[in-house]
Amino acid sequence: MATKPPKKPVSKKSAPKKPKPTQKPASKPEKPVDPAVEEKPSKSKKIGKDCAANLQDLADAIGCDRETIRRHMKMPGNPGRKPNHSYDIPAWKAWFDEHGSIRIDSPEKKDLECQRLEEIVRRMRTENAEREGQIVDIDEAITVFGGILKELQMELRQSKHRLAPEVVGLSVGEANSRIGKEIESALTKASIPSYLKKKPFWQNVSVALSDLLKN
Repeated sequence: MATKPPKKPVSKKSAPKKPKPTQKPASKPEKPVDPAVEEKPSKSKKIGKDCAANLQDLADAIGCDRETIRRHMKMPGNPGRKPNHSYDIPAWKAWFDEHGSIRIDSPEKKDLECQRLEEIVRRMRTENAEREGQIVDIDEAITVFGGILKELQMELRQSKHRLAPEVVGLSVGEANSRIGKEIESALTKASIPSYLKKKPFWQNVSVALSDLLKN
C-alpha cells in the first residue's frame, strides 16, 4: 500500500499591521483681528476699483488722515474691513457723511479748524453772557443811552421856561422845593424804557441807576 508523501509544513505569515492613524496637531485658535490695525490684503485676492488696499489708500480716497480712520474704526457700526482685508470706499464715504469728520490733511487745515472751534466757543460764551445780563450789543447800548441823554437834555432845557415864572416871588426854600420836583420829573422821564427792562442786562442797569439816584 502506497504511502502519501508528508505535507510540507506551511509557514504562518504574519498579517500586515495596519498603520495607526496619525493624529493631527490641534489647531491654534485664531486671534481676533483688530479692525484698527492696518493689514494689507493677500496678493492672490483682487481689489476692486471701489476698494482701498490699506488705510492710507482709504484716507486718500476720503480726504483725511489715517489717524482719523483709526478713530472711526473704534466706533460701533463702522464699515470695517472686507473679508479680503480691503476697505469699501463708498461705504466709508457714506459713514463719514453720516457721522461727520474733521477732515484734516495739512497743518493749514488744522489751523483753520482750530480757529473755527475757537469762534464757536467765543460765540457760545457771548450768548451765555447776554442771557445772564452781563453784556449787551454795543449798537443797542448806544441807542438806549443816546435816547436817555436826549430826553434829559430836552427836559432840562424846557424846565427853565416853566420854572422861571413859577419861582418868582417865592422864598428860597419854596423855590428849591419847586426846582427839585422839576429835576426829579426830568430824571424819571429820562429813565430806561419799561419794554427794555424785560432784558436781564437793562434790568440790572435800571436797578443800579435807581440805587445811584437814591444816594
